[in-house]
Amino acid sequence: MSDATPPVQPEHGRLLVAASFVLVYAFSSVDHAIAPMVSVFAGFFGRPEARVLWLISSCTLGIVLGIIAGPSFLKSWAAPKLLNLANALLACALALFLFSPDFGVSLLLRFVFGLGSGLLSSCLWWLTYDGLDKKHYHAMLTVLMAARPMAVATGVPLAGLLQTQFGWRFAFGFFLALLLAAGAACLLRAPGDAAQKRPFRLAGIFSEYANSLSQPHARFFYSGLLVNKMCYFGLYSFLGIWLGRRYGLGVEKITACLLFIGLAETLVNFITAPLLKLNYRRVLLGSMLASPLVFAAFAPGALPLWASVALIAAFVMLDRLYSMGLVMTLPKMFPGAGNRAALGNLITLSSWTGLALVSWLEGEFLDRVGLNAAGWALALFLITGLLMLYRVQKLTVLDRPA
Repeated sequence: MSDATPPVQPEHGRLLVAASFVLVYAFSSVDHAIAPMVSVFAGFFGRPEARVLWLISSCTLGIVLGIIAGPSFLKSWAAPKLLNLANALLACALALFLFSPDFGVSLLLRFVFGLGSGLLSSCLWWLTYDGLDKKHYHAMLTVLMAARPMAVATGVPLAGLLQTQFGWRFAFGFFLALLLAAGAACLLRAPGDAAQKRPFRLAGIFSEYANSLSQPHARFFYSGLLVNKMCYFGLYSFLGIWLGRRYGLGVEKITACLLFIGLAETLVNFITAPLLKLNYRRVLLGSMLASPLVFAAFAPGALPLWASVALIAAFVMLDRLYSMGLVMTLPKMFPGAGNRAALGNLITLSSWTGLALVSWLEGEFLDRVGLNAAGWALALFLITGLLMLYRVQKLTVLDRPA
């Protein structure tokens, strides 16, 4: 804990860890529920299903901008104030989204929703490293790593079930209630931030990132990561449309498929680190090689539904394996970078920028080119990104002495 941060009562620390989980879980459940509910929103807004995917890209653009600006805002604002602002943006944007019949206004509200999430990300990392007692450190890390896949596994199916029974507004309203409850806990129990603050400077937003990207191979690596994640997030973005058109599934069955896929992605997080420590080279290269083969097997949609869902689950598990390996070896790839937090933040930025780009492209071109062409475009993103990532790993980690 930072010396400038007053100590937190143990029960307050536990409450803040729980509230952090609820915040990430609720936001991620709402965000990932858009894809399987495209038919619902297409009917509500009177837009083509593919165009509904812009609700994802507008939110993701807000996330990216919030993540970029968050560290600089923390240096100028007290962290609890920024945390409360982020929670307010999330809750207000979602509440207004529930009652907005206009698609353009809804895109703007989704952008604000994402902006709140991006700012929240920096606040939660501040809580992890400086705001809470060290004994809560591992619990907060677990929250940050596991809440999103847990939302895919349970929150999205729950949203689908509530939508089927009571409508999408009730489903999203349930998660709004969770956001309000968690936000209230943060408002009442957030620790103080006595660190010295400085006036906000726009140039300060980019200085740490510029230093990180100046490292040898850094630009090539993060570009490869962005392209690679366009496949992973592109699959999640149009999975609802893909399952609906390939197999004729409705929202309820699509969310049931996501339950299985999300559980697989959640569970693999608990074995990824031990596997990589056991034999890093074999696990990394094996997962990188197997990923395109698995994708090519299910992408045409010619297999039985159970086989395709099982292979999609295997694909996201393989992504977790090599992605964790890349994160673990960041200090080895870029030993000259002084700010390791900036290196990690660039991982998040690259990934979410990939999501923003691919969801916009799918919304614009999916109905023009069809599912087959879109699937092979994702395969191209996957293979290109993997080759770029492997090149940097080979130069900086795999060919260096242990």
